[in-house]
Amino acid sequence: MRKRITLLITFGFILGAASTVMADPGKTAAAQFLKFDVAARAAGMGGAFAGVADDASALYYNPAGLGDLIDREALVSYVSLYSELPDPVSLYYLSYVHPTPWASFGGSLTYLGSGDIPGYDDKGIPIQGTTFTIRDLALSFGLGKRVWEDLALGAGLKIISSRIEDASSNIGIALDLGAIYEIPIPGLLLGAAIKNLGTSLKYDDGKSNDLPLMLKTGLSYSIVKTKEQEFRAAIDGNIPKAKDGSTYVSAGLEYWYQRAFGVRIGYNGSASDPGGGLTLGAGFKGANFGLDYAYHFFGDLGDVHRISLLGKF
Repeated sequence: MRKRITLLITFGFILGAASTVMADPGKTAAAQFLKFDVAARAAGMGGAFAGVADDASALYYNPAGLGDLIDREALVSYVSLYSELPDPVSLYYLSYVHPTPWASFGGSLTYLGSGDIPGYDDKGIPIQGTTFTIRDLALSFGLGKRVWEDLALGAGLKIISSRIEDASSNIGIALDLGAIYEIPIPGLLLGAAIKNLGTSLKYDDGKSNDLPLMLKTGLSYSIVKTKEQEFRAAIDGNIPKAKDGSTYVSAGLEYWYQRAFGVRIGYNGSASDPGGGLTLGAGFKGANFGLDYAYHFFGDLGDVHRISLLGKF
C-alpha cells in the first residue's frame, strides 16, 4: 500500500506540476531547440523515448533512465537541420553519465548554431534581403536513481542562453523531472517526464518568452527479448504548453538482430518541430560502442539527418 501511494504521488506530482503552468497560455516559447530530438536512436523511433531512456541520452529525454545505467557512457550527436537553406543549421549534443553506488549522475551540452537564415513574414513568404542567425546553448546536470526494484526517479537542471541576431537573452534556469515504472507485465515500462519547467528568457530588445514546457508520458514494451534479438515498441503522448503547439503522439519500433544490427521506424505527430513526420533509423553496436543514424524529410525545408556515437567504458 505504501508503495502504491508513493507511485501515485510521484506521477501525480509530475502531471500536476505540468497542468498548473500549462493552463496559462503565455507567449510562444523561446529556445525551441530544447524540443528537438538530439539522439539518432530516439529520433529513429519518432522521439518516443520517455518510456525507454536507457542510454546516455536519458538526461535529455527522461532523467529517471539514468538510474538504470551501470556503465560510464558518453554520447556525441550531430544533427543537420533544414538542408534546403543556403547556410546550414546544426545542432550538437554531448553527454556523459557516471554511475555510483548511490545514483547515476549525468551532464550534457546542447548547442544550436546557424549561418544566415532567410527571414519570413507571418504568412511564410520570404522577405527579400532579410536574414538572421541563431546561437542557442544549454548545459544540463542531473541524476537518476532506482528507488525501488520497479521504480526509478530522476531530475535534471538546465542553464540556458539564447541569441537571435543581435538580441541576447539572460541566463535561463529550467528543471526536468522524470519517473519510470516497471508495470507488473514483463517487458512493459511506463515513463513520465516534465521538461523545461523554469524561468522565462528575457532579451536585450525587451522581449520576454517562456521556455518550451513539455509533458511527456510514454509506454515501451519489449515484444521479444533474447540473447540473439530484441524487438521493442514505444509510444509517447506529448503535451506542450498552450500557444506552443498542439498535443501529439509519437511512436516507434526498434529491432536488433544478434544484438549488433538495429533498424528503426517511427512517426512523430508534431506539425512544427524538426522531428515531425515519418522517421527511419539504423544502428550498429559492439561491446563498448554504438553508432546510430536517423533520417526524415521535413517538407520544403529539406532533409534532417542525425548521427550519434555512443561509448561505454
